[in-house]
Amino acid sequence: YWFSRAFMPVMPLAGLIHITRDAQVRDVLNRPDDFPVAFGREMAELGGGATFMLGLDGAEHDRLNRVMAGLIRREDADWMADKSGAFAAALLDGGKGRIDVVQDVIKRVPAEIALRFFGLRCDDVDGFADWTIALSAMLFGDPYGKPAVRAVAVNAAQRLGAVIDAALVRARQRAAAGRLQDDTLLARLVLAQGAHGLTDAE
Repeated sequence: YWFSRAFMPVMPLAGLIHITRDAQVRDVLNRPDDFPVAFGREMAELGGGATFMLGLDGAEHDRLNRVMAGLIRREDADWMADKSGAFAAALLDGGKGRIDVVQDVIKRVPAEIALRFFGLRCDDVDGFADWTIALSAMLFGDPYGKPAVRAVAVNAAQRLGAVIDAALVRARQRAAAGRLQDDTLLARLVLAQGAHGLTDAE
């Protein structure tokens, strides 16, 4: 990229166009009609009827970004840090001197935190981690659109969708009974749904 910035700021390489200078990058980002989000179609496909804000441009992106910014709190980061330490310590203590860093820490700890923060339940925590990795692989790690990567991600999206739908039903039941607290992101979304015009798919 040093060479590209110095001599060829818009550089074809390995079937992709690499843009390496600040001015050109900003120009592209400010022209969503000409350069839409690269993974927007994939995100729409995996979203089951809605596109997450990272797959959107313009007003729709800005609307969802404002909603999420209003629901995620500064203290959430402290909660996640505390949980990360607790989960990692528990896994290390339970490892009896042996641990698979990737499987037991790098995948498991974020999965445990995500389930609790979002307000989801999944008996297969390792599977949950694998499903989220499969989605990320398709969206951010497969610029050439390999069919096998897509097939795994579509399957993972269906499994995650079922987990999210079940959590949404539970949250609605608690809301109807007046027992829904805003202690998870899903609960906050349900409580804010009417005020922000959020669809169930969103």
